[in-house]
Amino acid sequence: NIGNKSKHEGGKKIKSILFIRWYIHIV
Repeated sequence: NIGNKSKHEGGKKIKSILFIRWYIHIV
């Protein structure tokens, strides 16, 4: 359960970084 939560948090961080990079590229 703890490992699954950690994996989920990591995925959110990666998505956030990709979204920020995409947003900066558009703007």
